[in-house]
Amino acid sequence: MKTKLAIFLLTISFTFLFNNVRAQGVLLRRYYNSILQKHFYTTDFNELGNGKNGWVQEQPVGYLNSTGPASIAVYRFYNPTTSGHYYSLNSTPPSGFYYEKIIGYNITPGVLLGVPVYQYHHPQGDFFYTTSNVTPDGYTADGPVFNVSTTAF
Repeated sequence: MKTKLAIFLLTISFTFLFNNVRAQGVLLRRYYNSILQKHFYTTDFNELGNGKNGWVQEQPVGYLNSTGPASIAVYRFYNPTTSGHYYSLNSTPPSGFYYEKIIGYNITPGVLLGVPVYQYHHPQGDFFYTTSNVTPDGYTADGPVFNVSTTAF
């Protein structure tokens, strides 16, 4: 019985790892608009390209999975009152936010050099996401919210 359980768990582990490894990585790009004082994140280059309409491309955050057979979706929400975007593994939007789209799929920690992405919020409604655990000036730390790979795959 123990042998069957061990084989079953090993099979699930290899399947999980294989599904994460064969997924294609998509770059999570970070933009900033100094007029709106907001950050925006996307894996779709066609949304803002190299930057437009006041949005300037900054340092990318990392890579998400492009498909999700063994991963959890990263959701993007929008608040029309604050013009802020919020990103989460939870499909339920926070109060005042509306679902926009799935931007990619979470990287499993330890797989593909997965590292946490930390969320920081500003009182003016901006959310900032980075792999750094150092709180930017004027922001409050909310903790890790999803994971990215630091290398392309």
